[in-house]
Amino acid sequence: MKLPKKIELINCDPADIGEAIEAVQASLEIEYELIALQDAKTFGEYCDVVMAALGRQHRDGCTAQQGFYKLRMAIGKVLKKDMAGITPATRMDSLFPAAGRQRKVRELQQELGVGMGLLDLRRGVGWGVFGCYLLAFLGIFINWRYGLAGLGVCLILNRVAWRFANQFTNGTVGEVARRFALHYYRRARRDPETVNRHEVVPVIKGIFQRVLHVDAETLTRDAVLG
Repeated sequence: MKLPKKIELINCDPADIGEAIEAVQASLEIEYELIALQDAKTFGEYCDVVMAALGRQHRDGCTAQQGFYKLRMAIGKVLKKDMAGITPATRMDSLFPAAGRQRKVRELQQELGVGMGLLDLRRGVGWGVFGCYLLAFLGIFINWRYGLAGLGVCLILNRVAWRFANQFTNGTVGEVARRFALHYYRRARRDPETVNRHEVVPVIKGIFQRVLHVDAETLTRDAVLG
């Protein structure tokens, strides 16, 4: 059996790599030197540019753990609940019942000061909306007026569906905390003006993996940026 070929950076769309770079910039809240960024030809050189742009005091401490405590405190405030019973294994849907979930999740994200997109469509609803778009698109080739009208209806259905999105994208508090620390690294820190430099490259790798769907072992220092 032939194993599927691993996706490497050099094969990724430059626009997607740009999206990953923007995500790193947003997470670490840094500004790059444009010339230095343009000169970075490999993943290792890009990581060096990021490290040089940090300019913050190094302080040890696990950011994912700090992010968990911040998240737990925010959940406690929003739900007016004893935080001691909230662990990394606690299910998000056990803390936030379906009734009123959207409102409480919005309050949680406001408390954290981030917008993580914690809620998603039910799988069946998502496939249904996708099917409507597909039919409308095919309808354009049969009768463009009906097809365009169908796309308009799909846009309305899509907006309505998202107003009722109620499924957590991450099942447990621990998973949400890890996502918080990855995509909002500075805000997850106990002191946002510090950085644990030992964590920076793993954070960059994690973001590149999530955005580009590349394998971790392909993100070597010599990996060529597409």
